[in-house]
Amino acid sequence: MKLFSTQVKQRKNTGIPTISIGIPAYNEEQNIINLLNLLLQQEAKTYHLQSILVISDGSSDATEKKVHLFSKEHPEVVLFADHRRKGKNIRLNELYKKNKSDILIILDADSIFKNHDALDLLIAPFADQEVVFTSVNKIPVKQKDFPGLLFYWWDELFHDAYASYNKGQNIYNFTSSGYAIRKDFSKTVKHKLHLISSGLFIYFTALRQQKKVVFVPEAVLLTRLPATVHEYRLLLSRTMKQKQYFVKYFGKWILPYYYIPKNYIRKHTVMYCIHHPLQSVITIIFHLILFQFPYNEEQNIKKGIWETLTSSKKAIILNQ
Repeated sequence: MKLFSTQVKQRKNTGIPTISIGIPAYNEEQNIINLLNLLLQQEAKTYHLQSILVISDGSSDATEKKVHLFSKEHPEVVLFADHRRKGKNIRLNELYKKNKSDILIILDADSIFKNHDALDLLIAPFADQEVVFTSVNKIPVKQKDFPGLLFYWWDELFHDAYASYNKGQNIYNFTSSGYAIRKDFSKTVKHKLHLISSGLFIYFTALRQQKKVVFVPEAVLLTRLPATVHEYRLLLSRTMKQKQYFVKYFGKWILPYYYIPKNYIRKHTVMYCIHHPLQSVITIIFHLILFQFPYNEEQNIKKGIWETLTSSKKAIILNQ
């Protein structure tokens, strides 16, 4: 409590907002310390960092031990571990309750920011009091080997279309991997187990309350795609019914937000193919074959718990 009261007092003197960072983590021993170190190296010109809350979702590896040791040297890092697997959405709800700062940043534990001013950029739109939610620009790191490189090329094939449509302000850019949410608004958000895209859930909740949401393209968050066909198919299977679930929960008014003209997407993908003909042909053929084999929705997805994609958990090192 002393930590929070001291920092709130400083905020009143400086006029800058306080932030906390929430990190749900399940078996993230390979990247978690890398992420924490880089967060503490952020420039922090426009905010005061109160705490970094790491909540372990029943991790069975060295995640909790590593965070605990790290927190001894960095008291702003706080570990919560109840040794139970509840799923990310429940952990997000818990983080919203624990947060005492003006703005809460949520980050996946297997990601890192590309730039050292990313947090400043991410919270800048909150100067507008109607803004309650901002999203990072999630970009996968380039894989070195097949088949991971095919997955990366497929993502890259559509990236320009999504990034430019409506100047990037569309649902395809609002991610669950990294975002900022205003404290008062977060208290009205309660994630549902079967709606696994927490970013879209917040997006539509904000629109329903007639609040503003902002995609911040300059705040680049690096993540990894799966490196095996099996795990890539698992990732794809998680989204196969999500639009249907979201429409059922929120109503048909959300459908127009999914719309991007086919000609717009076609134009940008054709331009990509012209500039990268060989890799475009290879990844398109691969995916056309892949989509011929049906895959079922992951068994426990409606319970908010899904199989870990271990190949995407390797540490992400900048400038490597």
